[in-house]
Amino acid sequence: MLALIYLALALYLGDLLCRRFYRFVSTPHRWAAAILVGILLSTWFTYLAGLAFAHTADALLWADLLFSWLHLARSSGCPEKFQRWT
Repeated sequence: MLALIYLALALYLGDLLCRRFYRFVSTPHRWAAAILVGILLSTWFTYLAGLAFAHTADALLWADLLFSWLHLARSSGCPEKFQRWT
């Protein structure tokens, strides 16, 4: 279940970033770009965060939770420290 939530957040992140920089011809083109960009950036962040949590027993679990928390906090209208990045 956590993997599906992670995948959905990665796709949303990819779509958010791609819409800012690209003009899409069709919906399948938009989805393909969102998948590629979202998975690439989310895995980079997850494995770098996993490296920071290497001293724990479940480093990738904590990295996944950190990615999910940061993404949800930024997109849900949380405090201004997340909003200034937009």
